[in-house]
Amino acid sequence: MEYRKQSCVIPYRRHKGKIEILLLTSLSTGRYVLPKGTVEPDMKARHSAEKEAYEEAGVKGILSKRIIGEYNYKKPPQKGGYHCRVKVFALEVREELDEWPEMDKRTKMWVSPAKAIKSVKEKKLKKILISFTETLPRPKSKKTSKTEE
Repeated sequence: MEYRKQSCVIPYRRHKGKIEILLLTSLSTGRYVLPKGTVEPDMKARHSAEKEAYEEAGVKGILSKRIIGEYNYKKPPQKGGYHCRVKVFALEVREELDEWPEMDKRTKMWVSPAKAIKSVKEKKLKKILISFTETLPRPKSKKTSKTEE
């Protein structure tokens, strides 16, 4: 079976001491999704993920050097019915642009990891999101603890 290569990115930030994930609306269904798209023949999956984050969500930042997960899915028959293999990367967002290519086509929102996990449809992507959010370092507490002498 032949798979079409796609890349997906999990854009995240630390905001007010908490992790947030950026979701955006799908062009076809209007549901909230992560930036994702077909890897162009002359491009590596990692660079494609970075490009999707910019084009679809208007964000830039530090992209993970390696994939954090991978999953397969089948497009619905009305969209070709072909099989896709998706490589997932993480992007620590450092910049949100005022203008980007698909800004008039999509709505975006920052949400908690729990809400992001509920919003994505693909079960394997949910598992990747859960694993990713569990491995992120938590912000350091401002409280100082005294050690016993």
